[in-house]
Amino acid sequence: MTIKNSRIVSGLISVGIGDVGGYAIGMAFWFMIASILEPEKFGELAFFMGIAAVSSTIALLGSGNSLVVLISKKVPITSSFSSFSLIISVGIAIILGIIFSRIDLCLLVIALTIGVIGTSILTGKHEYKKFGIYNISQKIILFTSALVIYFIFQNELFLFSIGISYLVFLPIVISGFKENKINKNIFWKEKKFIFTNYVSTLVGVFGKDIDKFIIPAILGIATLGQFSLSVQIYAGMMIIPLVVNRLMLAEESADRNTGKLFKYTMIIQTIVGGLAMFLLPYFIPEFFPKYIETIEIIPIIALSIIPGTLISILTTKIIARKRNTILLSSTAIQMATLGFGLLILGSFFGPIGLGIAHLLSYSVASVVLLIFSRSEIFEKTK
Repeated sequence: MTIKNSRIVSGLISVGIGDVGGYAIGMAFWFMIASILEPEKFGELAFFMGIAAVSSTIALLGSGNSLVVLISKKVPITSSFSSFSLIISVGIAIILGIIFSRIDLCLLVIALTIGVIGTSILTGKHEYKKFGIYNISQKIILFTSALVIYFIFQNELFLFSIGISYLVFLPIVISGFKENKINKNIFWKEKKFIFTNYVSTLVGVFGKDIDKFIIPAILGIATLGQFSLSVQIYAGMMIIPLVVNRLMLAEESADRNTGKLFKYTMIIQTIVGGLAMFLLPYFIPEFFPKYIETIEIIPIIALSIIPGTLISILTTKIIARKRNTILLSSTAIQMATLGFGLLILGSFFGPIGLGIAHLLSYSVASVVLLIFSRSEIFEKTK
């Protein structure tokens, strides 16, 4: 094994342990919540999570991916990005606190921002083992705090638990401020990359969470709870691309080839999608008897794993090359397809229509991304 391959495998294992371990605990948290709450309450929780995720993305200026790439390329931007993002997140949190009168929502917005900055710093520096430790620690705090708050204090403050858990990354963010001085000119120098990545990320998050606002309007908050459980299961099945992409973004930003990871990931995820489509409808009634509508949705959403994985990997490779203008088009198309699909197909076909809209949005976006970026994407995968 060459030194290069050894480094990639070692990094993949470290990131994998952190992500898989963290995801396992995180999924246990969400499944525990789903088993405790009625679909209406679970839908309400998903609604506020959607608001927090969109708000945090607005504050982050797309820095989740941008920060990883720029740090990998030795651009001294950590303190500048962190300071601006945190200031914006505090402002948004105050506004949301006034509108919804929920302190836990305010905490969650700020904490999510801290979490993304912290993981981005660790990934951009290729500190994969440290990332794994912090990621698993965050999920352990999430799970244990939720158990304590619910079973001991008898309160459903799950948003508060999520917010507390992400504060584990605060020391990483603080140390990032010590590395370089705040320099607003650096934003101007990287303005094209930051802006296109920001808009693309923002559109993508709006597209991802648009269901939180459309489904309650046409089918009710309980159906949102059913659909959110399906999407949460889908997210769990996307753990392999998450692990691979976190490593790929840092490695490709440093001009290192990761073509084999691309191919193997697609093969594995195709198998996962096929198995999930046939097996999950048998398991859901056993573990989530309150979420019967999910049985209709999950086989269709399981197929989204294949185009979803393709989008995830292609997006990572494009961002690493700082040629991400095409992402604006693909993410906008995906958001529009999902939005109209949920509205039209959901209205006519109910829960099944929601699953079809999910699959259709990922399929259309993956085709668009593949067609318009294949020459740039595959130049280093051969």
